[in-house]
Amino acid sequence: MAALVLGTRVVTLLPRPAAGVSRDAVFEAVRQSPRYLRLMEAWRWSTPLWRAGIVSAEFDGEAACERLDEVYADIREDEGLADLRPLTREVDALRDRSAPKYLDAVSADLLRGGPDPGISIPINAALERFSARHALVLARGPVSSVAQRAEARLGLKIFSIGLPMLLQTSGERILALREDLAEQLDALRAATAALIKSPADESELRMRPLQQAAAAYSAEFAAWTDAGFARGDDESGKRIVAGFIGLTCMSMPEDAVLRSSRAAVRSITGFGQTRAAVAPAQRVSELGRFTLIVREMNVRPESDVPRS
Repeated sequence: MAALVLGTRVVTLLPRPAAGVSRDAVFEAVRQSPRYLRLMEAWRWSTPLWRAGIVSAEFDGEAACERLDEVYADIREDEGLADLRPLTREVDALRDRSAPKYLDAVSADLLRGGPDPGISIPINAALERFSARHALVLARGPVSSVAQRAEARLGLKIFSIGLPMLLQTSGERILALREDLAEQLDALRAATAALIKSPADESELRMRPLQQAAAAYSAEFAAWTDAGFARGDDESGKRIVAGFIGLTCMSMPEDAVLRSSRAAVRSITGFGQTRAAVAPAQRVSELGRFTLIVREMNVRPESDVPRS
């Protein structure tokens, strides 16, 4: 939700049949991959955002997971990634053996809470390479798994901020928020982009534009909520939920997903120590991409201004 509101555009993985997205191809995919239909139904609320061009599955002609084959090949062939092969070998073989069964497996993985590392690690690594190639910012949920904690130690924090946000609603209501608070969101995006472009700047003055933009957005969001736009039910009859999020921007190395996943496997199996396996970069110049980590906050932050 935070990415859909804060991002100028959002590019994401869109599982699709190997035969294409024609009506006949999708019908056949649903017949052979029943959980693909469940995934499409679960994502139906976001349809207005796709139609408006806010969300898409590609950027500059490249699909978000176009490098997935490359990631699986690297895990198969790179001895430095051998620790990951027990996790990915079965899924890798499934991709070659049956495209419909692989589509069904990916759909099931996206529908449930706990991901299969054989599916999620290569997909996340492919998205990471895609974001680095196109200079896009990754957005993901809070640090929870062993691999995510290892990944967090690889990077450097650029800033942390608390913001009010829609946590549950329809695509139509997100479009309304983006339109009604367009001025405040543009200022917030510009201030965030400025910090990302000069992450090595340690001066306190660098935070002031983001502080001002966050305060203006928070005040306007409160007024928008008071006007009733973030209360009651949405256009689909589902309850609208608003709350507060913590947003942390990290500068990360381009291969953080595979490095941290390997370190997590070694930590779990007792091969070495996670901290030693993922020694963090010491300079921002060593880091090639940026990640926004979004976590829901149970209480209103004491201050709505960011922390460096």
